[in-house]
Amino acid sequence: MIGVSICNLEESTVRSQFKKAKLLKGKKVHWYDMDSREHEKSISLINGLKLHHVSISAEPLLKTMRPERARRKCLETLLPILEIQYGVTHLFMESRNVKQDHNELRFIQTLHAKQFVRALRYELLPGGSDSRLWLPDQILGASEGCESERLVVNDLERFSISL
Repeated sequence: MIGVSICNLEESTVRSQFKKAKLLKGKKVHWYDMDSREHEKSISLINGLKLHHVSISAEPLLKTMRPERARRKCLETLLPILEIQYGVTHLFMESRNVKQDHNELRFIQTLHAKQFVRALRYELLPGGSDSRLWLPDQILGASEGCESERLVVNDLERFSISL
């Protein structure tokens, strides 16, 4: 599953909101490091920012499908939606490891070459360096949460693809 928050706010604005809510304890805010009270506080904060969010999940038809292939299929579907439907021109995603980052950038270049996306710029950043990267982590955590704690994220459009 991949999540995106369409955010035109400055990084410092988002970071200060998380600090003010006392949700930033280390380098970054991570859903699975928080308790249910903090989850509610985080989603309330995010809903207050009045942003649009998009998530996409891939349901593999074969159990043998590798997660990286499922991720590429999600990106192949998601990036044109972001560019065409939402007018996104610059996408920041959290860096993972050197090999995965290299493969992902190469894949994005292929999508450009095949005209899946035309002008979308794509940048990988360390998770703690830009607080706007924390938003999708929070919305995905809320939407995947256990039934007793499922929180409502405003303006979340969900897509699902079968592979």
